[in-house]
Amino acid sequence: MTSPDIVSFEQKESRTKETIKNILIRAKNPCICFSGGKKSIVLLHLIKSVTKIPIPVIFIDTTVHFENTCSFIEKIQKLWRFKLLMGTPHVQSDNIAQHIDICCNSLIIAPLYEIIQKNKFDYVFIGSVLAEDRIKQLFDIHPDNKSCISVSPTEQFRSKEIWQYIHVYNLPYCSLYDNGYMKIDCKPCSFVDKNRQKSKHIPEDEELIQNKLKKLGYL
Repeated sequence: MTSPDIVSFEQKESRTKETIKNILIRAKNPCICFSGGKKSIVLLHLIKSVTKIPIPVIFIDTTVHFENTCSFIEKIQKLWRFKLLMGTPHVQSDNIAQHIDICCNSLIIAPLYEIIQKNKFDYVFIGSVLAEDRIKQLFDIHPDNKSCISVSPTEQFRSKEIWQYIHVYNLPYCSLYDNGYMKIDCKPCSFVDKNRQKSKHIPEDEELIQNKLKKLGYL
């Protein structure tokens, strides 16, 4: 008998794919915001799994990223062969990690907004709900606003389920997670849990993994 956890995970995956499909039906010129984090890699894989249409991927190099993050971005771009649009901030924040909203808006959101406007994207897929809210706020107050809708289809996935998805589909992920990082941002906003080990990334519900792999034909 299928356990409630397995049904829940599969339902979330199925619903997320349907959400993405419905968005792509409406979107004329979509793009994907990719940070190199675990939510981003899951989002990118989900989108790739439902469409063969090449969708541009945006990475904002804040100049304060880890080298591991930049190397991972390059690796994924070569592996999955998507069009990568790089953005950088025009100004360096004087208050990095001291005033999060100001810092993120100047180093990430502003250059992301600029790329979206320049390329006339009408939908932007984002793995972070927080980033989605910040983009909406920026679009609302910007005097030259052109319509673009930010969406975060993976928001219903918990962190545990993100890792389950990564292991079920054997997705690559940034090596910083194996070094104990809980999430990957710019250097000042990233932190290490010294008690966290690589084994912690293995989902607790092994039954879910086994059943999913069997359905995919791997077992």
